[in-house]
Amino acid sequence: PNTILLFSSVNALRKSPALWVLALNVWLLKRKQVVFWHEASSVVRVTAGLQGPSWWRRLFRRLHFAAVRYFLDNGLTWHLAVSMQTKQLVLFLLGVQAERVLVSGNAIEAERCPVRERAAARPELRACMAGDPSWQKGFDLFIELARELPAWRGQPVRYTWYGGTTEWLRQIDGDARGDLIRRAGVRLAGFVSPLLDALKAEDLFVFTSRSDGFGLAALEALACDIPVFCFDSSGIAEILPPEFICSCPADLKKKIEAYLENLDRYPAGAFRKIALGCGRERFLETWRTLEHALGFSGGLPSP
Repeated sequence: PNTILLFSSVNALRKSPALWVLALNVWLLKRKQVVFWHEASSVVRVTAGLQGPSWWRRLFRRLHFAAVRYFLDNGLTWHLAVSMQTKQLVLFLLGVQAERVLVSGNAIEAERCPVRERAAARPELRACMAGDPSWQKGFDLFIELARELPAWRGQPVRYTWYGGTTEWLRQIDGDARGDLIRRAGVRLAGFVSPLLDALKAEDLFVFTSRSDGFGLAALEALACDIPVFCFDSSGIAEILPPEFICSCPADLKKKIEAYLENLDRYPAGAFRKIALGCGRERFLETWRTLEHALGFSGGLPSP
């Protein structure tokens, strides 16, 4: 009886075997099931058939998602969402009761993240972003910022994008974007592991994603005590102070400049403190609430 059928991500629901598992569970096994929604909202929209490259693909995805929705629309299904933004999207797509969707946030072991040395003097400011260099991640917005803010009070700003496969970066370099990137002075570092070792040498993390539910790389940057700027369409905005949440590219540039003007307002550890509030214990607290709602007597052990 203490069994959960867990679908970790909406991408799991996109796979055809998920339909058979859902049908078997709902019609026969009657096990309690949980879906963990943590992808970008753009991925969820594609899964639901709300957007896609062609009408027939959107139609196929809508039919597939309609079947998935049917199997999720029962009293044994609960949901975890990484942000309130994602929760609202789930409520819109599934029409379930709000009480059945819990917001867990994302979690990292912030205590293990290296802290940026603020006192170290460098001839340049360093701004970065991490993820696949794509439109969804705001790669074009990052390039635009690099062109609009190449220096601060005579000090050059070095822009670095971490992420992307070798083939993807080669394709970008070979088309029209390559010249644009070079003119903007953006450095493509490719996939870096561990990312934390690179982040501790940065001064700003510019989370340009248009639709991420709760960017893990942004949370890692906060854990390294690096300020994170984001757009109000991203779930990470739910934990950031208002002066780091931007409405448009022009507002992003304005707020970065305002931060650089007032560095003394932010003592050492100010940003790391935000990440410390998104640790394992916070996630487990939400999970225990879910277990209680499901009627479990046992559960995951404390860390």
